Amino acid sequence: MAVSYRKLWIELIERNMNKTALREASGITTNALAALGKGSRVYF
Repeated sequence: MAVSYRKLWIELIERNMNKTALREASGITTNALAALGKGSRVYF
């Protein structure tokens, strides 16, 4: 089953945030953010 983060990206647009701001606010690593961008599963 494919993983979709579409709602996350829509939420970022609505809040005028970019991926860097998301990373800083959530404390995730750049590798995890890259995996999110590719649609891969990410475990925290």
